[in-house]
Amino acid sequence: KDKSRKLQQRWRILSITEQSPRWFAREFHRLQIIHGFYNKLWSTSNACVEVVTLAASSLTFYLAVRLSGARSAHQLIVAAFATSFLINIWENMGQTYEISSEVLQSWTVMKGSTLWFKKYLRSVKPIRVIIGTFFYADRQIKLTIFSIILNQTLSLLLSISH
Repeated sequence: KDKSRKLQQRWRILSITEQSPRWFAREFHRLQIIHGFYNKLWSTSNACVEVVTLAASSLTFYLAVRLSGARSAHQLIVAAFATSFLINIWENMGQTYEISSEVLQSWTVMKGSTLWFKKYLRSVKPIRVIIGTFFYADRQIKLTIFSIILNQTLSLLLSISH
């Protein structure tokens, strides 16, 4: 069902592009400008939110293991919320990149496009959310986040005696 919906969206986008490639190129350029503003304004704060949430997640998982009773359950709930918050943010930022790259890929296979449109497609890059000055967000980073949290929590458990 999800695949058929994606296929319908892709064909709808292709039909709009075939009808008016100039309009589509202009709208994509507008999206790229907005995307550039967003990355300039928020890329540093995205990195800060990620680092703080990773540290909070690791620390609360550690405390959930070390503490007992109601405090342990409380820390476990906070850790679950922090981790799910981080994963959901990465899911949405990664989805932006994947949808944008799928749309650009669908345009490249379009038949009958003019020469200027083919050159235009080679010049544009997919829209992606930049995190700090390091990298951009994609959906595969979720497993890396889980491994970072697990690694930091286990390091705390092994290095700090109770």
